[in-house]
Amino acid sequence: MDVSVIIPTYNRRDLLYECVRKLLEQDFKQQYEIIIVDDGSDVGYGLPIELEQNKKVVYVKKDHAGPAAARNYGVRIAQAKYVIFIGDDIICSSSFLSEHYRFLVNNSNCASAGSTVWHFDTPNKSLLSLLQYIGLGNFSTENKDDCGFYSFTTSNIAIPKAYLELEKFDEKFPYPALEDNELGLRLYKRGLKIKYNEKAIAYHKHAYTMDVLKKRQRELGYSIGYFIKKYPEMKAMFVKCNIYYLLAGFLRLRIFYFMKFYNKVAICMFEKYKGIKKFKKC
Repeated sequence: MDVSVIIPTYNRRDLLYECVRKLLEQDFKQQYEIIIVDDGSDVGYGLPIELEQNKKVVYVKKDHAGPAAARNYGVRIAQAKYVIFIGDDIICSSSFLSEHYRFLVNNSNCASAGSTVWHFDTPNKSLLSLLQYIGLGNFSTENKDDCGFYSFTTSNIAIPKAYLELEKFDEKFPYPALEDNELGLRLYKRGLKIKYNEKAIAYHKHAYTMDVLKKRQRELGYSIGYFIKKYPEMKAMFVKCNIYYLLAGFLRLRIFYFMKFYNKVAICMFEKYKGIKKFKKC
């Protein structure tokens, strides 16, 4: 087996089916498997017949324990030399597997950080410009040969499985936020280079609303609290000074609705602050 694609999923059946179908339409000539790890979804999946009977598809269900635990489970049963992580809301280009595989074969001791762009059919695109400002946007590609640990994002990353036998995802991260970057940091310290691979293109298809963004920011804040507890030296990277959050708390008020974009940024920033405070109280 050459490539194992690991997809954790939780209560997003329709998106998952679209994701898997595109993976079965790849131009990749080597052997590969698609491992779907259902993280205790409380809605029935029941894979369509054409997916269930496809020998490339491996479907397993486990008790709900979060995305880090789901990915670790997938790694344990993966059969291939190389592992690719994607999300269940990722639609891959037809050459996705080929480009990641070619990159890893030609670059030893490296992870291939693919290019993730918004799907043309993504709902509510008006909110997407917010993401870079609130910490949910794409990583920087200024240094394509060394993107750093923050580019280790499991929406689109490929890595030799041998590295995942040295380090696992930390399952104490309860939300899908920073658990991938934190693993990237540990692997980076072990000498793994994380390089940008612009040819491995995937399309992110996720419906964002303000309620979704607020929830994600609270989860991110909680994960930041846990991250800097493990790595106090990283605090300056993730946490602004108190005056910054006080300003966000002020500008989030309804009287500043006329500011539109900045009002929404302030709302999201304050939700992240609430998430950090929640972790500290636990």
